[in-house]
Parts: sequence; structure tokens; C-alpha cells
Amino acid sequence: MNLNPERILSIISPEMVNAIGGLWRLALVILVIFSLLLFRKPLGRLASLLYNKLEGADTVGLKAGPVEASIKSVAREAVKEAVAEQTAKEEPKSEEATTQRAKTEPPSEPSAPPNLMNLLEAMHSHDRAEVDKIYNVIQEVEKDEASKNRNEAIYLYALFNLGDSNALGRLEDLAEKSSNPDALWWLGACYQRSHDW
Repeated sequence: MNLNPERILSIISPEMVNAIGGLWRLALVILVIFSLLLFRKPLGRLASLLYNKLEGADTVGLKAGPVEASIKSVAREAVKEAVAEQTAKEEPKSEEATTQRAKTEPPSEPSAPPNLMNLLEAMHSHDRAEVDKIYNVIQEVEKDEASKNRNEAIYLYALFNLGDSNALGRLEDLAEKSSNPDALWWLGACYQRSHDW
């Protein structure tokens, strides 16, 4: 077979090139449909992950310059407030203890007692033993009954997120017997996370 360039150019006319060039949109649509069919499971998981992240968000911010995205949720703000409240309660106690220790003991590197933020970080690390340990330390230090109920509600939320099937029932019981709205809030967060309305 003779592949003479002049013969090829005589077969392919400018009209044919324009006609083939006009089919790029159709080829793109076919490629997108084929990709969706081929990758539907991974794309479904990605869409589900994005939906779960954005579902609990109250504010989503995007920045056009250097790429930046932020998600703010009520749950995170409530945890920050609870941690700040607990830290404010512990500061006067720790200042007294520090001055007393400074008088009696040689200086050493102080270790901060665990707080609710540490508990939630352990939950995100999927470390059940650390969650239990931090919860027990926090409850031993806490004297106020309402704060103990709040801490227990957050602890049960953490257990629920770690897959404890009994945590939701225990949180429902705590919300029933406690007049503390924190227990109801964390129960709602569990329901929202499980999509059980």
C-alpha cells in the first residue's frame, strides 16, 4: 500500500477536518459518561465523604487567591466553648497548686491535665483506651455535677464515633435523666452523624 502524502491530503478535505473537529463535544460527553460508569463506586464514596463533611457545617468559606477552604460547625464551636470553660475553671486551681509546688519542690516541667480537647483528639485518632483514660482523669478532677454530665455526654459521643453500639443508648438515658442541655445537644450530634432522624 502506498501512503503518498499527496493522496492522503486529497482524501482529507478541509470540510472533513471541520466536521471531525465539531465532534469534540460529543466525544467529551461520551468520555464523561464512560468515566462515571467506570468509577461510580469511588466517586460515590467521595461524594458521600464530602456530604458528611459539609452536612454538619454551618459556614463554608472558599478563597480564590491561594487556594483555601474552611468549614465551621456548631459542634466544634461548642467543644471549644466547653474546653475554654473548663480551662477557665482549672486555671485558678492550677495557679494555687503551682505556687505551692514551687515553694516545696524544685522546678520541673509542668504537665497539663487532660481536657475535653484531648479527649476529642484521641477520638479522631481512634484510640479508645486513650479516650477512656482521659475521661476518667477529667471526671476525677471535676466537682460540678452539671460539668460531669457534660463531660459524660461528650465522652459518650466519642464512644459512639468509635463504634460503641451501647453509647447511643447510654446517651439517651443521660439526656432523659439530666436537665443539662449539653446531653441533648450531643445526642442530636449522634443522630445527625448516623443520619437517623
